[in-house]
Amino acid sequence: MNTPFYAKASVAKLVEYLIRPAKNDLDKVRAIYNYDIQSYRRGTTGPTDSKDVLQKGQSVCAGYSNLFEDMCKCAGIQVKCISGYAKGLSYNPEDGFSLNKNANHDWNVVYLYGEWRFVDSTWGAGYINSQMEFERRNTELYFLTDPKVLIQSHFPYVDKDVQRSQKWQLLKHPIDLETFNRRVKGSVIASELNIEFVSHKNGIVEIQGEDEIVLRIPNSNIILQAHLRDMNGTNVKNCLILKKKANTYKIRIRAPCVGKYKLEVYGTQNDNSVLDLYVTYIIHFKSTDEKIRPFPDNDKLWDRWQHCPNSESLKKLERKHLMSRKMVHAQLKYRF
Repeated sequence: MNTPFYAKASVAKLVEYLIRPAKNDLDKVRAIYNYDIQSYRRGTTGPTDSKDVLQKGQSVCAGYSNLFEDMCKCAGIQVKCISGYAKGLSYNPEDGFSLNKNANHDWNVVYLYGEWRFVDSTWGAGYINSQMEFERRNTELYFLTDPKVLIQSHFPYVDKDVQRSQKWQLLKHPIDLETFNRRVKGSVIASELNIEFVSHKNGIVEIQGEDEIVLRIPNSNIILQAHLRDMNGTNVKNCLILKKKANTYKIRIRAPCVGKYKLEVYGTQNDNSVLDLYVTYIIHFKSTDEKIRPFPDNDKLWDRWQHCPNSESLKKLERKHLMSRKMVHAQLKYRF
């Protein structure tokens, strides 16, 4: 955002400049949020004092939240900093968070028109990618975020006080940390699209033989793909099929063998060539069924005409599957 040099002399002068066109408190908060997400770079290190952040132009989450707090105070807006746990890039649902660990993120709450609402200008500015580099991607998702949405990724833990922190979930029925850890983590884009995880609310799924993962997406133009991978990232074929009815998507998955896998669900809008990751489930297959025939080799959507492949191709697939099973059993018999 192009801001006159004189306006950056202090936090107060900057706020005075930004809120000049504002007609109400909502306009003031939006102006501050837009400035924060467009003018600063998120880093893995950086100053946290708001004055230093203002001058350096880069900070970590504490610097973002401190600057946002000071700017709102200058604008006469009630605001607080909230610390806690957030499911960022490195989050692993099999590890989870524990209350004996320090908070790993900071965000804010603002009081507008009789209620508190969440603002996270750090996540609103962009994200740290797998190469640990900042990628700017401004989003409205973290501006006055619905508490039911934010609790999917943010868990308040203020001053290591569990009871005091519950009120800052802003939920009628607060959840505990164990429930937070279990819940599936959708991507930012999944939240923007209001994707609902209908069948499996938890990120780790145990399956006996086969099961069905159901998602609901209000936007009917979304095209999904799904991939089952082993823990080394190798794609496992013939183990899933994806179906759609109205705005509901069903991913039927079958165990290739007993063990741990990842189910990754991607999507694109209007057949765009760029696929976005929506969600990753950790799948624990507890058993297999040799009588279950494999699916066709396809990770895209099967429409109602394609749902059942022709009988000849299916028979070939079954024969191939049975032959591989027999070869494995023969090798085991020979070894012993």
